Amino acid sequence: MTKHIQIILIALQALDDIADPITALKRNLKPGESLNGPTAINLKNSPDHLRNIATTAIKQISNIIDKE
Repeated sequence: MTKHIQIILIALQALDDIADPITALKRNLKPGESLNGPTAINLKNSPDHLRNIATTAIKQISNIIDKE
C-alpha cells in the first residue's frame, strides 16, 4: 500500500468516525465490552471527542509524511 493511499484511508476513516461516532465507538470495543448508552450519547455530542478523532488522524498522517 502506498503512503498516499494510507493517508487517504486514515483521513476517510476519521471523517467517517466524526460523522458517525457511535459506530466508531462500537467498532473499537474489545471482546466482551458493551457500549454505555448515556456515555456514548455524551461522546457523540462532545466537541472534544470529535476533535480528538481529528487530531489522532492528523498525527497518524504526519507520521507517515515525516517518514518520507
